[in-house]
Amino acid sequence: MSAEAFSPPADLSRVRGQALVVAAVAAVLSVVGGVLSPTAFARAYLVAFVDIFSVAMGCLMLSMIHHLSRGAWGVMVRRILEAAARTLPTRCTRSPASG
Repeated sequence: MSAEAFSPPADLSRVRGQALVVAAVAAVLSVVGGVLSPTAFARAYLVAFVDIFSVAMGCLMLSMIHHLSRGAWGVMVRRILEAAARTLPTRCTRSPASG
């Protein structure tokens, strides 16, 4: 199947709309939480940032070990690890120190 022949599911626009509503509500609640209790918000944001950042760094580390060892042990998960590691630039630009 080529990339041109792929068609997304028909109900994807409904799911996209629901996800947008959830994201908007979460953003509003984050702003309210940041205004009401900046210290608790900063702590919670830092914990979430480190949690997501560590997953991406772990995937990068496993991918690098796989490439360095040139083994066949990671062929099945190589693309998943590389895709997760590609989120690092977005994680680094949204760090707590930059905001």
